[in-house]
Amino acid sequence: MTAAWMLSSTIVATLLAGAALALGRVGALYRGVALRWTWVVAMVASLGFALLWMRPAPPAFGSSSTIAARGAVAPAGTRTQSAGAPPTSAPAASVPTVASQLERATRVELPRIPPVIERSMFGLWIVASLVLLALLGVATARLHVERASWTRQDVAGMHVLVSPEFGPAIVGVLHPEIVVPAWVLTLDAASQRAIVAHEEEHRAAHDPALLLAGLAALVVMPWNIGLWMSWRGMRHAIELDCDARVLERGVDGGEYARVLLGAWKSARGRWLPSTAFAERASGLGARVEHLMRPEPRRRAMRTAIGTLVTVGLVAMACVTPPPRAAAQAVAGPYPLVVIDGVKRPDIPPRFRFEGPVVAETLTTPIYRVVYRGRMVEDTTTRLLYPTEKDSAMIQTLWSPVSVAHFGDQARYGAELYYTKRYRDAGGAIIAPGEGNMMVRAASNQNAPAVDVAPQIYNNLFNGITLPADARSQAMAIISAEYTEQRTLHGPMLLIWPRRIELHTARDADLRGLLSTDADRARFDVRSREGNMPSVTADMVAQNMYTNLFQAPGTSAATKTRALAIITASINDDLVAYRRNPTDLEARLALRNKRDAELRPLLSEADRVRFDKIAARTRDAEIKP
Repeated sequence: MTAAWMLSSTIVATLLAGAALALGRVGALYRGVALRWTWVVAMVASLGFALLWMRPAPPAFGSSSTIAARGAVAPAGTRTQSAGAPPTSAPAASVPTVASQLERATRVELPRIPPVIERSMFGLWIVASLVLLALLGVATARLHVERASWTRQDVAGMHVLVSPEFGPAIVGVLHPEIVVPAWVLTLDAASQRAIVAHEEEHRAAHDPALLLAGLAALVVMPWNIGLWMSWRGMRHAIELDCDARVLERGVDGGEYARVLLGAWKSARGRWLPSTAFAERASGLGARVEHLMRPEPRRRAMRTAIGTLVTVGLVAMACVTPPPRAAAQAVAGPYPLVVIDGVKRPDIPPRFRFEGPVVAETLTTPIYRVVYRGRMVEDTTTRLLYPTEKDSAMIQTLWSPVSVAHFGDQARYGAELYYTKRYRDAGGAIIAPGEGNMMVRAASNQNAPAVDVAPQIYNNLFNGITLPADARSQAMAIISAEYTEQRTLHGPMLLIWPRRIELHTARDADLRGLLSTDADRARFDVRSREGNMPSVTADMVAQNMYTNLFQAPGTSAATKTRALAIITASINDDLVAYRRNPTDLEARLALRNKRDAELRPLLSEADRVRFDKIAARTRDAEIKP
């Protein structure tokens, strides 16, 4: 994350520095325009972007998913159905959409950097900041020691400090004072007035404090080249603004330019980055040219061009994608993650299991991953998945279908996530009619059997041809099973075994319609892929906890207490349902009691969201 954040922050700071330069060129066409503020805004905006991006953003396709992993219970509000939607275009892996091409072209992505290099970069950052801070400290201490030997005199009607060589400059921030070198005393009165007036303008405008603030930003981010560019531009703009104010006092421009050139030959180099009456030759030449510039020609056209360049650079800075949350490669027999047709082997599974993860070979080369232990959601990993709002559907493939589509990386299956943006742009379902699909759409949760049966049929009989009468019988069996499934309401631990019974009986009846061993073998594979997993009390409690406590960062003690409350509520719900399945009031009272006990475990800010989720969960789980 460190490298991506540094790169994104530097890109934005550099673009904003370029915008400040272009806008400064426009401002220079008009006399009396303060040029330093363009650079100040550029530095402040650069710091703002960097601070905003301190917390990594999820990938551009979304942040979290609402689908549990294989072996877990799907959260409320999702419905499992077989795939079967026809492809809307060629596979997205070979024909990217315009939207995906544009997104990939503008996204800031870095190769995954090993943790040791990330830590080294962070260490170098700290060292660079400390070195810069130490140099400034040494220069300040040296100035403080030398200042003790300076004398006070009246020069051009002002009380100033006189040093052997240092200056002209302003020293101090809270109580700034003018310091001039001894050689200024040898100049004529007009030259002295010009030099003292210049430094007095710096003091009146609080320029030393402005420079110190910019310097503090550099100490914090010494690696940011764009920030250095803005700070250097601000220093030069401060001098130009000060020169302009001196001329407004009535000082002759030609005489003032002569004083600048004479001071440059005698001035001593600085220890501290400060206001510079006599800066280096390149900057001095620009100041003299700025002072003596004639009325600009084609000012309107140059203003328009400069403004367009400024707007363009600022727009590029604003659309620069933030650094993305990094993912670590995962070892072990987990399904391959595919998002909008793009393989993402670097993204780990969102749901992990406390216990062994075993890969079992059922029928070579068909692999099944068996999870043993309690399911735990990785709240960091879920940032890498499409959000509930952005997700259109999720497709699950098992071997060997997954291997046929994605190679050996998918030997333990594949989980395909499709975003709404991808589907709206014409993105295809990679493997239509294969595997299982979860669609998040509230309007589809109670879809009639006549709409769902063809999809289930296509999934189970993919590659199998049935006579018309056998197909009609199969559709009737599937519709009857699906209709009965929809009538099941009650605690998950009680109704799930019945769901498995209905599912198993349906597949046995459908298998009896087949006439060849080859078709039966192919059907067995499809049936086995769609087997419903067993459900345990721990699994239901964990899933309910994940639904209710969607805010990351819950402490271990809070989680333990919440799971205990949820588990006790589940057990009470089982007792109440067995006693009287139609007593919804008693079950609803138990849910309200559970939520009342869970609510104090949350912060005040999270309770509003908890109340909404809890109400939606009660409506979904307790039905007449």
